[in-house]
Amino acid sequence: MNIKLFDRNISAVSLIEIMMIFTIIGVVTTACIGLAKPKYEYMKKIKLFSALDMLENAAKIIQQEGSIDYTSDINTCSNRSGNYCTDYDNQYPHLNNQLPKASYRSQKDTTASLNKTIYSKLNATEQSQFQNLQKGLCDRLQKVFVTQGYKKQSCAAADLIEDSNIANIRGNGYFKNKTPQIILPNGQALFISKHLYTDYGSNRYIVYATTQETGYDNYTESVAVGTDNCTGYHGLGCARLSSYVSGLPNGHNILMSQPNETRLAAAEYSVGVTSAARDVKKLYARNKDYFVIYVDTNCQMHNGNNSDKMCGSDTLNDDVFAFRMYRDGTVIPDESTSFPANMLTARVLIQDSNDEEGKFKVSNVNYANLPLNKARCYANLMCNGINNNAICSICNNYAQVYNPLSECVTPSGDSKCKVIINKPSFVMR
Repeated sequence: MNIKLFDRNISAVSLIEIMMIFTIIGVVTTACIGLAKPKYEYMKKIKLFSALDMLENAAKIIQQEGSIDYTSDINTCSNRSGNYCTDYDNQYPHLNNQLPKASYRSQKDTTASLNKTIYSKLNATEQSQFQNLQKGLCDRLQKVFVTQGYKKQSCAAADLIEDSNIANIRGNGYFKNKTPQIILPNGQALFISKHLYTDYGSNRYIVYATTQETGYDNYTESVAVGTDNCTGYHGLGCARLSSYVSGLPNGHNILMSQPNETRLAAAEYSVGVTSAARDVKKLYARNKDYFVIYVDTNCQMHNGNNSDKMCGSDTLNDDVFAFRMYRDGTVIPDESTSFPANMLTARVLIQDSNDEEGKFKVSNVNYANLPLNKARCYANLMCNGINNNAICSICNNYAQVYNPLSECVTPSGDSKCKVIINKPSFVMR
C-alpha cells in the first residue's frame, strides 16, 4: 500500500505573512479615517453651495417680478392718510424691482387701500396678482418654492426668527423647536428673520417698514426734521443727514431705521450740502437693506427628538447657516453670525482690455480662490467704490480691502468686474 496516496496538500500562513496582512489593514483603515474629514467638509460645502444657489435663484425671481410697497413708502410720500399714501389716489402704486420691505405683511395691509387706486378697476384675477406683489418676503419665497414642489409652513409673525440680538440664536439646538417657513424636498428647512436690517459702521439697525413692527412711529413724516433751511424734503432735513454721515449723533437711529428708499431720497436732496451725502447716494443706489435666511442643511429634528440620528444638531454654524438676502436680490453669507468664510469661495474676473469682445479673465491667481464676501469686496460689488468704512462696513473684515481693485471701479463708482463662485471639489491636498 502506497502511503503517499493519503498525503494531503497542507498549507500554512507564516507569522510574517500575518503581520503583513494586519499592516495592510492598518494602512487602509488609516487612509479611510484620513478621508472622513475631507469628505465631511466637502459635503458641507456642497450643501452650502446648493443653498446659496437656491436662494439666489429665488431672490432673482422675486426681484424681477417686483414688489409694491405703497403702504410703507415712508417719508417719500407728500401726503398720507394713516398708513396709506394718498399720492396714489387714482394712480398705479409704485412697482419697483426690489424685494419687499417686510418679512410678513398681513392681508389687511395688502388690501386696505386697493380701492383707492386704479387697481380697483382691474378684474379679480389681475387684482390678485397685484396683491401678491404687496406680500412680505416669506409669502413671496413660499410662492416661488411651492411651484417647485417644496412644502410651505408658517409665515406668521410669531414663527419668524427673532434675531435682533444674534447672541440669542447661538445656543445649542436653537432651531430644533422652531417652526420653519419652508421645507425642501430633501428635508432641509428654511427659517426667515422677523426683521429687515441695515448696517452702518459696526452697528446693525432694524428697518421699520410695516405696522407689524412695534415701538416706532414709522408713519410720521416729521421724525427727522433738520435745524437749517434744508427741511424741504418731506421732513427729512439735510442737517440730519449731514450729522448722520459724520458719526453717530443723537437721532441717528431715526434715519437709519428708515428703508433704503428713504435714506436714498434724503441723500439725493442733500447732495449739494455735504460731500459725504454723495457717497451715501452711491451706496444706497444698490439697496443695502437685508433679511437673514437661515438654512438647516441637514434637516430639522422631528419635534425635538434627540434620537433622530438622520438630522444634525439644529445649531447655528453646525448644520444651520445664515445668509443675507438684500432687497436688490444679492445673496451672500452672513459673516456677522460667524459664518465659516472659507466654506464658499469665489474668483474675481476682470474685463480683458485686449479682447475685442470684452471677455473676462482672472488676471491674478491671488483673486482665484477668495472667500465669497471678500471677492465681492475686491470686485467693488458691495460698496460702489466707497472707501469710507463708517458708511460701508461690510468689507471691514478684510483689512486689505478698504478699497476695491482699481481695475474694478468705473468713474461713477460702479463695478466692471464679475465674481464667479467656485463649485466645491473633493480633491485630496
